[in-house]
Amino acid sequence: MRIDILEENQKQLIGRVDQLQTTVEILSSDLEIVKVDVAVLKEDVAVLKEDVAVLKTDMVEVKQTLNSHGEILSFMVEKLDQTHRYFDVMLEQHRDECSRIMEVFESNRDRLNNHEDRIGRLEAS
Repeated sequence: MRIDILEENQKQLIGRVDQLQTTVEILSSDLEIVKVDVAVLKEDVAVLKEDVAVLKTDMVEVKQTLNSHGEILSFMVEKLDQTHRYFDVMLEQHRDECSRIMEVFESNRDRLNNHEDRIGRLEAS
């Protein structure tokens, strides 16, 4: 009887050892997959680091370009202000000239109206 129990316990232990061996084999296989995944991730991180370095270089170039464009834009705004002032002066001059021309037309109109009256009186007499 004791031998039967011992034999039964031995079979159970052997079954458990087999299960443990299967579990160890599965875990070993999973570990190999994880190792491969870690290696791929390390490569990806290295590539990302290179990309970040390239992006940093590009950002420096973009900042330089924007600074250059900012300087150009400031220059253009300054020139625009100067041009605006110039056209304001020219507009005022042309307004004055137009006013003088209108005054001349008005005085000629009055003179021509008087002339018409004189012609009418001369024809009437």
